[in-house]
Order: sequence, then C-alpha cells, then structure tokens
Amino acid sequence: ERVEQVLAHLPDLAGRRLFVAAQPHPELGQAVIAVIEGAPLPDLPAHLAGRNLPGLSRYEIPRQFYFVPRFAETPTGKIDRRTTLAAAGLNVPL
Repeated sequence: ERVEQVLAHLPDLAGRRLFVAAQPHPELGQAVIAVIEGAPLPDLPAHLAGRNLPGLSRYEIPRQFYFVPRFAETPTGKIDRRTTLAAAGLNVPL
C-alpha cells in the first residue's frame, strides 16, 4: 500500500488509478511492478530511473510499468486485480 500511495502522488500519475504487484525476477526472486489505468506514458520509466522516491527503498520502486485501458472492477466497484492482470496477459501471482 505504501508503494501505491507514493506513486499516486507523483505528478505524472495524478488522477490515475494504479496498483502494484510482484513479478518473478531471475535475480531478486520477485520484483515490484505497477499496473496503471489509462494511456501509456512512455517516458515514465526513464523519468523514475535513479530518482529517490521518499519512503521507498530501491527494491520497492517498480521495475516495470504496465498500462491497461480500463481496470476490471468487482460488483462493489473495487479494482479486480486478478482479472485485470489476466486481461493484460500478465501471469503474476497475487
């Protein structure tokens, strides 16, 4: 949740819904990824590279950013992470 809060306050991501998940990584075991709703921001990874994000260690900063046009939602209006990841073709355990 802390990673999501820090990312949500970045000017580049203002007003966008997002969530983080972990993806298998050959060296780290797992790496943090961010899934963002809306049109892609191609410069985002370069913009964040080497940047110190307050309250996050270097291992908490997402290594990959995935953009989906619209998040799947549960009947109560919450983000359905599992369905969103599957629709985006990401095989990420939750």
